[in-house]
Amino acid sequence: MNATLTDQEFELFKDLIYQQVGIRLDAPKKTLLVSRLGKRLRELGLPSYQSYFDCVSGKGGEEELTKLLDLISTNKTDFFREPVHFDFLR
Repeated sequence: MNATLTDQEFELFKDLIYQQVGIRLDAPKKTLLVSRLGKRLRELGLPSYQSYFDCVSGKGGEEELTKLLDLISTNKTDFFREPVHFDFLR
């Protein structure tokens, strides 16, 4: 699989992601989306980004939508992140 993310497909994902979690992806983030979703397309054996979009936005796609959102978001916290923080509280 060597899928290419078209500008039209990028707009579909961009709108879906904004509607779901309020994250705005501007044009420079297209590369990020390709790198993070390309592996998932291969894992699922999907031939295109359009087919993946259909999967996450269609009926029964809630679980895969959650995976998409996890892939494109950066989960970071500085609050009680390291074991030393808990050691300090003891």
